[in-house]
Amino acid sequence: MRILIPTLLAACLLPAGPAAAVSLLADDREVHVFALICDEDCDTVGGTETPSAPFAPFDASVNGGTYFASQTSQIGPDLILGLGTAGGFIDGDARSSLDVEFELTTATAIVFDATLTALGPDFDGDAVSRVRLDVVGGANVFLGAACGWCGGIEDVQQLHVETVLAPGTYALSAFAGSEEFGYDASYDFSLSFLPEPSSGLLVALATITALRAARRRVARTGPGRT
Repeated sequence: MRILIPTLLAACLLPAGPAAAVSLLADDREVHVFALICDEDCDTVGGTETPSAPFAPFDASVNGGTYFASQTSQIGPDLILGLGTAGGFIDGDARSSLDVEFELTTATAIVFDATLTALGPDFDGDAVSRVRLDVVGGANVFLGAACGWCGGIEDVQQLHVETVLAPGTYALSAFAGSEEFGYDASYDFSLSFLPEPSSGLLVALATITALRAARRRVARTGPGRT
């Protein structure tokens, strides 16, 4: 026992297993504003911003008339973060969207947290924020949304998901959009891919647990007891 325990502890100190096996496949992110300003004549204002390269950090905002939209996002094989806003009033629309596809080669644990907001002072406008994760060509994994026009007040939704994803291809989407008459929407989320612990660590911990249980049984019965 005195020799075995240090050996098992040494196994526990071996480097952890590989990082979660995530391959980034596709990236479609944008911040967009379109607004119409009319005095004697009507002019369109706004524009669209996109990342400088696929999966590059993105920090952009667009303003046009009374409309605005922004996004700060980061995409990596261990963590995906997104913060997007959209809002305005009178004539126009604004949106902040994030769509990412990734592939998992092994079963992978994830933790997802999001706060979604949408403000609707009445029922005449249109504002929504949502996040979702789907198997490409398959089922939905999770979906959350906040609706600005549904109740005529600010809608705030919290979403927390802990699950294990099977190997396959997945599509993550986040969206905040606003149209007409002063509505605001936003999303703020994080998706973490958890690394797989080494098999040596798991075996060592299981063995130590079994040995401790055996020692407790011996201590309870005492030597020579039945």
